[in-house]
Amino acid sequence: MKVLVVASDSAENALFNEEIFIKVVSGVGKENALAATLLNDCDDVKLIINVGTCGAKKGSADIGDVLLCSKVINKDADLTQFHLPPFTTLDDKRGIMGPLNINSEGVVIASSDTFSSNAIDEAQLYDMEAYGVALAAKKLNKKVLIIKGVSDIVGENVKLKDYKKVLKELAISIHEKALAEVSRAF
Repeated sequence: MKVLVVASDSAENALFNEEIFIKVVSGVGKENALAATLLNDCDDVKLIINVGTCGAKKGSADIGDVLLCSKVINKDADLTQFHLPPFTTLDDKRGIMGPLNINSEGVVIASSDTFSSNAIDEAQLYDMEAYGVALAAKKLNKKVLIIKGVSDIVGENVKLKDYKKVLKELAISIHEKALAEVSRAF
């Protein structure tokens, strides 16, 4: 059994050196994450994990928190002009596809192809890859976990020096959380 660990940057999954993990670096963005996940799947993979950093809505999490996600929203999907709910699009069979429920516990994360500078009521966390990984897992009919470390608060300025320090600390905490979740899953 293997676990595919998808991150946008090699620093985010650098600590996943245990034999069970297959590390994949997707680059930034939902489409890159979707493609990297699909292209690196194999029969041995029983679980897909997306790890990395994210922003948080003010008051919903603190910098340094590492959280499991229960639902993923495609923040860029907008077919409201056709009287569909926000964050809804059409799937490959022209059916309605909205947020993806991926876990029974955790917080809601919204993925966008742009850096989020404003929060929405429906989500607590914000990133650029989770929806792509979750959609790939759905297409592959595989269990997925989204584990994100909060590196910034949406709408607040971050000093690069502080950001780099937080990223280093988050890599360790994300790895520990992922190991605990893999143990729970199997």
